Amino acid sequence: MNDPDYLLSASAYRELIALCRHAAPEEACGIAAAAADDPRGIVTRVLPLRNSHPDPRRHYRLDPAEWVAMHYRLVRSALRPVAVYHSHPYGPSEPSEEDRRSAFWTGAPRAKEPFGLAEGPGMWIVSLENEASPELSAYAAGPDGLQRSVLAQISV
Repeated sequence: MNDPDYLLSASAYRELIALCRHAAPEEACGIAAAAADDPRGIVTRVLPLRNSHPDPRRHYRLDPAEWVAMHYRLVRSALRPVAVYHSHPYGPSEPSEEDRRSAFWTGAPRAKEPFGLAEGPGMWIVSLENEASPELSAYAAGPDGLQRSVLAQISV
């Protein structure tokens, strides 16, 4: 097995699933964060943002004002963003065509992104298609578009 690209604490996983279930039938979205000084980048915090898309049952858009405020919150809390998450209440934990086309995930220049994330965060998708067994998948932007990543849940 390959080393994981992302590490997630069990408590952060439970919180992520709870936030996505609470937002259903709309798509949830937000930031998965790790302590800024953690060299392993273990995600221990899940920070929801408002989905400001006009059709939030089928799409998500991070609220721009909350997105900028989140940057300052992360800095004040000594956290760093590891991934942007969103849910698919009725679909699989795979990127939609809209997800794949977004400049945020294509490697296109993102000079206006507030975190200075030239390399970009990961994309995590929570599928609630099977309510009894949610599925979390991780992706990262690569030269050929989004690539599936390895995510491991660990105890901390």
